[in-house]
Amino acid sequence: MFSYKKEEKPKSLKKKMSQSSIEDQCEYLMTFGKHKGKSLREIASNKKDRTYLEWILKQDFHEKFILRVQVVLEHVTVNK
Repeated sequence: MFSYKKEEKPKSLKKKMSQSSIEDQCEYLMTFGKHKGKSLREIASNKKDRTYLEWILKQDFHEKFILRVQVVLEHVTVNK
């Protein structure tokens, strides 16, 4: 969905994302694990499931996927 130059840090990319790009990240569907088929928004909005995304940040996943999860966690609030 997006690309960046090698010398660019992923955190600087977050500043460049448009609102529509953020929405696209939120709608990304998980393709593996216990949440396969769910959108990142759906996972992040559930307090219990959100911890799964927080766990992903500590694992050795692809940098672009980690960035996607970070963006979603920053922009999606937990439903009460």
